[in-house]
Amino acid sequence: MVQKYFAGTFKQRVRTFYGRNEGLEGKVKSLCALPEGLLAVTDKGIFSFDDGAFQRISPETATGTYTCGDKTYICRENLLYELKNNSLAEAGEFDSRIIGVASDNMNIWLATADRLYKSDGEKFVFYSNNDRSGMCLMTAFGNGRVYQSDGRNLAGLWGKRPRWGFISSETSDLPSCSITALHADGIGSVWLGTDKGAYIFDGKCSWFGHNELDFL
Repeated sequence: MVQKYFAGTFKQRVRTFYGRNEGLEGKVKSLCALPEGLLAVTDKGIFSFDDGAFQRISPETATGTYTCGDKTYICRENLLYELKNNSLAEAGEFDSRIIGVASDNMNIWLATADRLYKSDGEKFVFYSNNDRSGMCLMTAFGNGRVYQSDGRNLAGLWGKRPRWGFISSETSDLPSCSITALHADGIGSVWLGTDKGAYIFDGKCSWFGHNELDFL
Protein backbone atom coordinates (compact mmCIF):
# COMPACT_ATOMS: atom_id res chain seq x y z
CA MET A 1 0.00 0.00 0.00
CA VAL A 2 1.42 3.37 -1.05
CA GLN A 3 1.07 6.16 1.48
CA LYS A 4 0.60 9.71 0.26
CA TYR A 5 1.95 12.75 2.08
CA PHE A 6 1.10 16.39 1.41
CA ALA A 7 3.32 19.37 2.14
CA GLY A 8 2.08 22.92 2.40
CA THR A 9 0.11 25.39 4.46
CA PHE A 10 -3.43 24.48 5.39
CA LYS A 11 -5.97 26.81 6.95
CA GLN A 12 -6.89 25.77 10.48
CA ARG A 13 -10.63 25.91 11.06
CA VAL A 14 -11.69 27.24 14.43
CA ARG A 15 -15.05 26.55 16.05
CA THR A 16 -16.48 29.39 18.12
CA PHE A 17 -19.49 29.25 20.42
CA TYR A 18 -21.82 32.21 20.88
CA GLY A 19 -24.30 32.79 23.68
CA ARG A 20 -25.56 35.35 26.17
CA ASN A 21 -22.11 36.93 26.60
CA GLU A 22 -22.09 37.73 22.87
CA GLY A 23 -25.64 39.11 22.93
CA LEU A 24 -27.53 35.98 21.81
CA GLU A 25 -30.41 34.99 24.09
CA GLY A 26 -32.87 32.11 24.06
CA LYS A 27 -33.15 28.84 22.17
CA VAL A 28 -32.15 29.18 18.50
CA LYS A 29 -34.99 28.19 16.14
CA SER A 30 -33.42 29.11 12.78
CA LEU A 31 -30.49 30.86 11.10
CA CYS A 32 -30.50 32.93 7.92
CA ALA A 33 -27.36 33.97 6.03
CA LEU A 34 -27.42 37.62 4.97
CA PRO A 35 -25.33 39.29 2.24
CA GLU A 36 -23.35 40.70 5.16
CA GLY A 37 -23.65 38.88 8.47
CA LEU A 38 -26.18 36.48 9.93
CA LEU A 39 -29.73 36.53 11.29
CA ALA A 40 -30.72 34.32 14.23
CA VAL A 41 -34.30 33.65 15.33
CA THR A 42 -34.75 32.46 18.91
CA ASP A 43 -37.66 32.15 21.31
CA LYS A 44 -36.46 35.46 22.79
CA GLY A 45 -36.55 37.47 19.58
CA ILE A 46 -34.61 38.17 16.38
CA PHE A 47 -30.88 38.92 16.46
CA SER A 48 -28.42 40.15 13.82
CA PHE A 49 -24.75 39.14 13.94
CA ASP A 50 -21.94 41.48 12.98
CA ASP A 51 -18.35 42.07 14.15
CA GLY A 52 -18.40 39.06 16.47
CA ALA A 53 -21.51 39.98 18.47
CA PHE A 54 -25.29 39.71 18.27
CA GLN A 55 -27.72 42.61 18.47
CA ARG A 56 -31.42 42.18 19.18
CA ILE A 57 -33.50 43.83 16.46
CA SER A 58 -36.90 42.61 17.70
CA PRO A 59 -38.16 41.15 21.00
CA GLU A 60 -40.71 39.03 19.10
CA THR A 61 -39.81 35.75 17.41
CA ALA A 62 -40.55 34.76 13.78
CA THR A 63 -42.07 31.81 11.92
CA GLY A 64 -39.82 32.16 8.87
CA THR A 65 -36.80 34.04 7.45
CA TYR A 66 -36.00 34.25 3.73
CA THR A 67 -33.27 35.92 1.68
CA CYS A 68 -34.07 36.86 -1.94
CA GLY A 69 -31.12 38.62 -3.56
CA ASP A 70 -30.52 41.82 -1.60
CA LYS A 71 -33.84 41.53 0.26
CA THR A 72 -34.45 39.73 3.53
CA TYR A 73 -38.00 38.91 4.62
CA ILE A 74 -39.22 37.85 8.06
CA CYS A 75 -42.61 36.24 8.65
CA ARG A 76 -44.84 36.09 11.69
CA GLU A 77 -47.73 33.82 10.79
CA ASN A 78 -49.61 35.86 8.13
CA LEU A 79 -47.57 39.07 8.58
CA LEU A 80 -44.55 39.93 6.40
CA TYR A 81 -41.68 42.27 7.26
CA GLU A 82 -38.62 43.35 5.31
CA LEU A 83 -35.30 43.82 7.09
CA LYS A 84 -34.01 47.34 6.42
CA ASN A 85 -31.07 48.94 8.23
CA ASN A 86 -31.29 46.38 11.03
CA SER A 87 -34.96 47.08 11.72
CA LEU A 88 -38.24 45.52 10.54
CA ALA A 89 -40.48 47.36 8.06
CA GLU A 90 -44.04 46.14 7.46
CA ALA A 91 -44.38 44.56 4.01
CA GLY A 92 -47.88 43.05 4.00
CA GLU A 93 -50.65 41.10 5.68
CA PHE A 94 -52.01 37.98 3.97
CA ASP A 95 -55.00 35.65 4.03
CA SER A 96 -53.31 32.89 6.03
CA ARG A 97 -49.96 31.68 7.37
CA ILE A 98 -47.01 32.41 5.07
CA ILE A 99 -45.25 29.18 4.10
CA GLY A 100 -42.45 30.57 1.94
CA VAL A 101 -40.84 33.49 0.11
CA ALA A 102 -38.49 32.67 -2.79
CA SER A 103 -36.90 34.19 -5.88
CA ASP A 104 -36.85 32.56 -9.32
CA ASN A 105 -34.05 34.94 -10.43
CA MET A 106 -36.65 37.15 -12.15
CA ASN A 107 -39.48 37.49 -9.64
CA ILE A 108 -40.05 37.18 -5.91
CA TRP A 109 -42.90 34.88 -4.93
CA LEU A 110 -44.77 34.50 -1.66
CA ALA A 111 -46.99 31.55 -0.81
CA THR A 112 -49.53 31.07 1.92
CA ALA A 113 -51.31 27.83 2.74
CA ASP A 114 -53.97 28.65 0.13
CA ARG A 115 -52.67 31.30 -2.30
CA LEU A 116 -49.67 32.39 -4.35
CA TYR A 117 -48.54 36.03 -4.62
CA LYS A 118 -46.00 37.74 -6.89
CA SER A 119 -44.06 40.92 -6.13
CA ASP A 120 -44.55 43.87 -8.47
CA GLY A 121 -41.46 45.55 -7.04
CA GLU A 122 -43.32 47.39 -4.30
CA LYS A 123 -45.85 44.93 -2.90
CA PHE A 124 -47.04 41.34 -3.30
CA VAL A 125 -50.05 40.94 -5.60
CA PHE A 126 -52.38 37.91 -5.76
CA TYR A 127 -51.34 35.56 -8.59
CA SER A 128 -53.33 32.34 -8.21
CA ASN A 129 -54.94 29.96 -5.80
CA ASN A 130 -52.80 26.99 -4.80
CA ASP A 131 -53.29 23.67 -6.56
CA ARG A 132 -54.34 22.04 -3.29
CA SER A 133 -55.27 23.35 0.12
CA GLY A 134 -53.00 22.83 3.11
CA MET A 135 -49.67 23.58 1.43
CA CYS A 136 -46.83 23.96 3.95
CA LEU A 137 -43.60 24.27 1.91
CA MET A 138 -42.57 26.37 -1.11
CA THR A 139 -39.55 27.10 -3.33
CA ALA A 140 -38.93 28.65 -6.78
CA PHE A 141 -36.53 28.50 -9.71
CA GLY A 142 -36.31 29.93 -13.23
CA ASN A 143 -38.70 32.49 -14.65
CA GLY A 144 -42.05 31.58 -13.13
CA ARG A 145 -41.35 28.05 -11.91
CA VAL A 146 -42.73 27.53 -8.41
CA TYR A 147 -42.98 24.34 -6.36
CA GLN A 148 -45.09 23.62 -3.29
CA SER A 149 -45.71 20.64 -1.05
CA ASP A 150 -48.45 19.60 1.36
CA GLY A 151 -46.01 17.32 3.19
CA ARG A 152 -46.77 14.25 1.07
CA ASN A 153 -47.06 15.42 -2.54
CA LEU A 154 -45.44 17.99 -4.83
CA ALA A 155 -47.15 20.66 -6.94
CA GLY A 156 -45.41 22.66 -9.67
CA LEU A 157 -46.36 25.84 -11.52
CA TRP A 158 -44.77 25.97 -14.98
CA GLY A 159 -45.33 26.35 -18.73
CA LYS A 160 -45.85 29.25 -21.18
CA ARG A 161 -49.29 29.65 -19.71
CA PRO A 162 -48.43 28.65 -16.14
CA ARG A 163 -50.69 26.03 -14.63
CA TRP A 164 -50.35 23.83 -11.57
CA GLY A 165 -49.25 20.25 -12.07
CA PHE A 166 -49.67 17.73 -9.25
CA ILE A 167 -47.06 15.06 -8.53
CA SER A 168 -47.88 12.20 -6.17
CA SER A 169 -46.30 8.86 -5.30
CA GLU A 170 -49.24 7.13 -7.03
CA THR A 171 -48.59 8.82 -10.40
CA SER A 172 -44.78 9.20 -10.37
CA ASP A 173 -41.57 7.94 -8.77
CA LEU A 174 -41.97 10.39 -5.90
CA PRO A 175 -41.15 8.30 -2.81
CA SER A 176 -43.89 7.65 -0.31
CA CYS A 177 -42.62 9.69 2.63
CA SER A 178 -43.15 12.77 4.76
CA ILE A 179 -41.63 15.87 3.11
CA THR A 180 -40.14 18.30 5.64
CA ALA A 181 -38.00 20.64 3.49
CA LEU A 182 -38.02 21.94 -0.09
CA HIS A 183 -35.28 23.78 -2.02
CA ALA A 184 -34.56 24.49 -5.70
CA ASP A 185 -30.88 24.71 -6.69
CA GLY A 186 -29.11 26.71 -9.37
CA ILE A 187 -29.70 24.19 -12.17
CA GLY A 188 -33.41 23.67 -11.56
CA SER A 189 -33.39 20.49 -9.52
CA VAL A 190 -35.66 20.34 -6.49
CA TRP A 191 -34.20 18.94 -3.28
CA LEU A 192 -36.55 17.34 -0.80
CA GLY A 193 -35.77 16.62 2.84
CA THR A 194 -37.90 13.71 4.05
CA ASP A 195 -38.24 11.29 6.95
CA LYS A 196 -36.52 8.73 4.69
CA GLY A 197 -33.55 10.88 3.69
CA ALA A 198 -32.87 13.43 0.94
CA TYR A 199 -34.23 13.12 -2.60
CA ILE A 200 -33.66 15.09 -5.80
CA PHE A 201 -36.26 15.75 -8.52
CA ASP A 202 -34.77 16.90 -11.85
CA GLY A 203 -37.80 19.04 -12.67
CA LYS A 204 -38.91 16.65 -15.42
CA CYS A 205 -39.53 13.02 -14.53
CA SER A 206 -36.52 11.56 -12.72
CA TRP A 207 -36.05 11.06 -8.98
CA PHE A 208 -32.78 10.31 -7.18
CA GLY A 209 -32.36 9.01 -3.63
CA HIS A 210 -29.63 7.28 -1.65
CA ASN A 211 -30.01 4.16 -3.78
CA GLU A 212 -29.04 6.13 -6.91
CA LEU A 213 -26.60 8.63 -5.38
CA ASP A 214 -24.30 7.52 -2.57
CA PHE A 215 -23.91 11.01 -1.11
CA LEU A 216 -27.62 11.35 -0.31
